[in-house]
Amino acid sequence: MIPILISLLLTAHGQPGQDCNNRMGNRCRAGVRQAARGTTPLAFFEFANAQGYGLPPVCSPPNWLQWSEQLQNVVWNTGSSVVALPTITPDQATAPDGTPTADRVVFPATTGTQYSIVYQTALNPAGPGMVATGSFWVKGNAQSGTLHYHMQVPIVSGTCAYSASTWVQCSVSYTASGNSVLVIGQDSADTGATPWAAADVFLWGAAVNIGSSAAPYTKTVGTAAGPSVSGAKGEPVTWTRGSTAYCTRSAAESSIANGDLVLMANNQPRVMALGGPLGVLVESSRTNPVLQSESLDNAAWTLTASGVANPTVTPNAATAPNGTLTAERVQIPAVTAAQFSAIEQPAGACPNALDSASLFVRGNATSGTISLVVGSPVVCLSCAYNSTGWSRCEPASFTLASGGLFLVGNDGVDCGSGQGAQDVFIWGTQCEAGAYATSYMPTASVGVTRSPETAVASLTMPQQPISIAWTSGVALPAAATPDRVGVMLRALAGSGDYSAAYFQSQFRADVVGTATNVVTGAGTSVVGDRWAMSHTVSGVLTTFKNSNQTGTATLANTLTGATVIGIGDSPAGASQLDGINSRVCVDPSPSRCR
Repeated sequence: MIPILISLLLTAHGQPGQDCNNRMGNRCRAGVRQAARGTTPLAFFEFANAQGYGLPPVCSPPNWLQWSEQLQNVVWNTGSSVVALPTITPDQATAPDGTPTADRVVFPATTGTQYSIVYQTALNPAGPGMVATGSFWVKGNAQSGTLHYHMQVPIVSGTCAYSASTWVQCSVSYTASGNSVLVIGQDSADTGATPWAAADVFLWGAAVNIGSSAAPYTKTVGTAAGPSVSGAKGEPVTWTRGSTAYCTRSAAESSIANGDLVLMANNQPRVMALGGPLGVLVESSRTNPVLQSESLDNAAWTLTASGVANPTVTPNAATAPNGTLTAERVQIPAVTAAQFSAIEQPAGACPNALDSASLFVRGNATSGTISLVVGSPVVCLSCAYNSTGWSRCEPASFTLASGGLFLVGNDGVDCGSGQGAQDVFIWGTQCEAGAYATSYMPTASVGVTRSPETAVASLTMPQQPISIAWTSGVALPAAATPDRVGVMLRALAGSGDYSAAYFQSQFRADVVGTATNVVTGAGTSVVGDRWAMSHTVSGVLTTFKNSNQTGTATLANTLTGATVIGIGDSPAGASQLDGINSRVCVDPSPSRCR
């Protein structure tokens, strides 16, 4: 008998020009189509599967506009000078995604200093040198013509030729000096008195994204949003994170290009690989107490030296990993073992705990090693760099009994040896409580806390027997504490019985129901290791690493009460994997998931 499957293959909602050949916003149903072709139904919750369909965008930039398909909403403003305001009639035509959600907008003709526009200020982060793109879809209402639009500040204009026969996407990119404003309409005042003819058009799908081209369109309502994820059969996955967070496009943290760090909106999944299988990053809550993490010229930082000159700091001298012109150039003289020259933030920059410090560094046509000195008493860490790309320096963790400073530079005194002169770009300083570094959290005048992530899918299958597997995108030492969950079957609120595959000092599988069944073993994990557990009706619990059995135990146990599959998290976000989770498999066959 073919087992009933709850199969969750992470896919993205289809977007223009993306996978599944969808033109607009329709969900990709790769798993459904494969099953319809008569092949084996998918059993995996994964990204980048071998078949190559249903691939979501990696770190797809969110749409920072609100109510992107409802121009009559209060978040959109209208304005005019001399001529009438544009008139907006909602839901008057079929949109590119097949829904009746395109708004009719009528703009009067303008000339001289006249304008008639609809506009919205986006929620995107601002930063010097940040490139943003505004876009929307337009079609003529029984007419053809040209529609003006622009982004600001500063104003960069575009024109869009439209017709009544087809939808066309219009977009313009610019280097933002603040929050982006998308302006649509006839505007002679800002185009050198250019006359613009009246336009009667349908508009839909407005967006502002970070980057030099329009990102795959994502519909928004009351907040910014990016592509969501789902299972192979379209099962919804609820993703929760109460803050923005960075996603990394690069394959390794030793070769990060400008713009590889993409800021994701609240509740937006972070799809990435970072040297392992493509998956989703699920992280716990962390705090970065280092102030002005991108502004080493700020008064929060102090130049310090003994026996040689202070470092020279040039602000906003290079493009940073997030694409903004915010990386600082730091020139540091050579030192002997009795000298130092550095930039520091005093006591309080690192917590009183087991800590991890990190920063991004790139050589200015140079390569070498700078020192990262933390704590009190101090701990000296080394950060290697080159000029070909950004490296995120994440030295080994350290324990601070009394917290302490965060110092970057050449420190022969604390590090015990001399160092040559350095000419580097530095960005994104961070010190957090924990045995390993997590994704970067930018700060200004106060420390910043990233919210914990939870990702759950509904559980509608028999809960015993069961098999669970997932592929880890994170290296885990034998002392992997706190608990780091790969997959957990549980009640939504976390109470009641559960089945979990996770790390607690080593790989561990728990089944807690009428009795408790636990198996530990298999030790450490490297990126790409596949972990699995199997639980039979008779109570045999077995664990596997890369398909090889690592442990077993038997205890009669009936598992009931689970209603969701937790993906890389446990109840209320208490024990996240803090890593990339991929190819999650959950199945009522005890042997299906390996």
